[in-house]
Order: sequence, then structure tokens, then C-alpha cells
Amino acid sequence: MIIGNKYLLIHKIGSGSFGAVYKGKNIRTNELVAIKVEPNNCKTKILKNEAKIYQFLGNEVGFPQIKWFSVDSNNSYLVLDLLGKSLSDYKKITNIISYNSIIEIAFQMINIIEILHNKDLIHRDLKPDNFLFNNNNLYLIDFGFCRKYTDSQGNHIINKPTSSLIGTPLFVSLFVHNKGQPSRRDDLESILYIILYLMNKLEWVNVNVNVNLLEKNEITNDVIIKMKEDIIFSSKMPLNIINLIIYCRNLKFEECPDYKFIKNQLI
Repeated sequence: MIIGNKYLLIHKIGSGSFGAVYKGKNIRTNELVAIKVEPNNCKTKILKNEAKIYQFLGNEVGFPQIKWFSVDSNNSYLVLDLLGKSLSDYKKITNIISYNSIIEIAFQMINIIEILHNKDLIHRDLKPDNFLFNNNNLYLIDFGFCRKYTDSQGNHIINKPTSSLIGTPLFVSLFVHNKGQPSRRDDLESILYIILYLMNKLEWVNVNVNVNLLEKNEITNDVIIKMKEDIIFSSKMPLNIINLIIYCRNLKFEECPDYKFIKNQLI
């Protein structure tokens, strides 16, 4: 299938609530690309917003470049740089990752999220699947849940509860897991959970966290929340990570995190 008289869909490489992701090729230049396809009857309707965010981010380091966005009678299409394996893939292949490698990855994640926050945006769904490698450099993808944390006057958004959990249960902050409104501190707590995941120390990683199950089974949800509450008391956790989780949880809703401080605590 060729879209826009320019891009050939080669094969499917992923899927989500929005639709599917395909490996594709520019038939004029032979450049390989990633193509996200969202059916027009999809309830979420996130691809147009995601395209606007990629355009807004422009050439910032750590984000793939948007190449084309269009809508036809059946689908919306978003064409981006084709990147490599995700942190999840890397973890499955490597299993035991050296501390130095994890810290290098952590620094890149924090640098990327600082750039995003400086653009008045929060990601709200940070997880290993959304960080992809390309030539040893990390890139952040999937901005379907991404929102501005400031209003049109530049004021911080109001802290008010949400009707449902925003993000991926394994990696959302404790505050967000309790259906709190996400802000910058919550993105950073998610990064700390990703670091623990890479260290094989994310204690709730084997809990069944299917989102539909959580909606139906409050016991499962409560188990994860309790584990997130108790993690700061765990003797099995690296002390610097625990201290940083406490730091993030103690930040005020509208407070700007100290990204340099967080990186220094990881060394």
C-alpha cells in the first residue's frame, strides 16, 4: 500500500490504542521511515495532536523528526524517522545491564525530559517502550498523552483529580496512580521507575497490570499502589534512587524539578 503517492507500507512493527505502526519507505528517496496509522473511527483520536507536538518540538535533541502528516477518508497518517530498538527490547536482550550503562541511559532520559518540560510540555506516559535507540542515542516517542502544563497566559495548570489513571500502570508515579493530575515531578518519578526496571529492581513488574483489569479489580490496583508507597522503605533498593523518589514526591505540583541535582545524585 502506498500513501500520499510517496510512502510504501512495508510491514507492521507495533500497535496501540490509536492504531498501528508500520515500517515504511519513501519510494522517491528509498529512505526508511516509521508510519503511524490511525483509523478515522478510532475513539482516541490522538494522532493529529501528536503531529502538532512533533512539529512544535522541531529539531530538538532526543525527538524524531516529523516528515509528513495527512488524513484521507479512512485514516490519519503520521510519518517519522525510523528508529531502532526500545529500552524494553534492550532489556530483554541484555538482561543484566551494567550500572554505568544504566546511568548513561538515565542521563539521556533526564536531558530529554528537561527539554520537553522547557517547552511547557509533560509527556504523561514515560515507559521503556517509549524510549528508542538510534546510534546509541535515545529518542522519546509517543506523544498521545502529552499536554501543556501551562495555560494560554503562561500560568501552571490547576491541580485537580482525574477521572481515570493517565499513563501506564507500571511506570506512573504514585500520585498519578491515585488518579492525581500529572505534572513535571510525575514524569521524573516515572524515569526513576524505568531506572529500577533496568536494574531488575522494579518490585511490581510481575503484577498483572492490564489497564482493563485495573478498572475491574481494585484489589490488584491497591496492591500496586501499596508497593509504590512501600518502596521508599525497602532495603533492597539503591539508596540514591529511593532518595530521588522521595525528592520527586515532595516537589510541589507546580514546582520545577532540579534536573542537575537529580543527575548528580545518580553518579
